[in-house]
Amino acid sequence: MLRTYLGGDNVKRRFIQAVSVGKNTADQAITGDNNVNDMCPDMLRTEEYLRTAELMNESQRRSLSVILALLDEALFDFEAWADGRERRGIMYSETNDLSPAQREKVRRHVIALREEVDVLRSDLNLQMRTQSVRASIFARASSLWEGLVDSEPRRLRRYGEVNPEMEEYLAPRVKALVSRLEEIISCLRMGAK
Repeated sequence: MLRTYLGGDNVKRRFIQAVSVGKNTADQAITGDNNVNDMCPDMLRTEEYLRTAELMNESQRRSLSVILALLDEALFDFEAWADGRERRGIMYSETNDLSPAQREKVRRHVIALREEVDVLRSDLNLQMRTQSVRASIFARASSLWEGLVDSEPRRLRRYGEVNPEMEEYLAPRVKALVSRLEEIISCLRMGAK
């Protein structure tokens, strides 16, 4: 139950301190039945009257955990781009057009976002999501496999007639790409070493 206590800053501070170190009731905080010297100053947060973990149900906690994990994952890319990353492949490349000022601001905001995510994780008792690299590669390779199969010449007919010379050229090359992805998928299946 959320109780509202009216009083000076000292009352509020004692309440925050009590909650931060796990006192059982707001009354302990108000009456001062705690030793201020035992408090952890880094645990004190302005305007925080009690831990909010009990105010969320498990579905709400899970939903928030998912979006915060996605944000945390995206912050790795933001940070890498702020540090100048530019990936270059055969069919994909990045142009890092961030100015030095933008890079610095992105870095600062990434740090601030991580701090806020950490506070939420701690206060709301959110669970960290651990992503298996094997599962990530498997999922992406499977999705790309489907797209490549749909690029076989016989399936490209849905976009119009395929030139027979193009079909002869493209079919074995797409088949080779599909086969390589199948090899990756196969080596990642459960139980495969």
